[in-house]
Amino acid sequence: MMAAGVGPAIAELFVAMASSPVPITSVVIGEGVSGGALALASPGDLWIARDGYLAVTAPELAVSILKLGVHDIPQVATWLRLTSAELLSRGIVRGVIGPAGIAGQTADPR
Repeated sequence: MMAAGVGPAIAELFVAMASSPVPITSVVIGEGVSGGALALASPGDLWIARDGYLAVTAPELAVSILKLGVHDIPQVATWLRLTSAELLSRGIVRGVIGPAGIAGQTADPR
């Protein structure tokens, strides 16, 4: 599968996740970046650790693409709105998991 490149492998992962006959829950516990992370995050039941983040690209790569300096990484990270609190407020994740338990749980516990 990987001989054809990462793109087809990620596409196959999206298909497998979308066609699963059983419900899937995913938890982002650290960095969730790029296509593979997005494929694993595709279920409707997505949770994230308090210190985790999820993005199409890492802030460091975005800075490079935008031809900015290393000192701009924190600002670009805020532009990406990738923190657990921001993802929860936008409805991308169902809840945030932290040391004290679960915050932001939806009313529908499924």
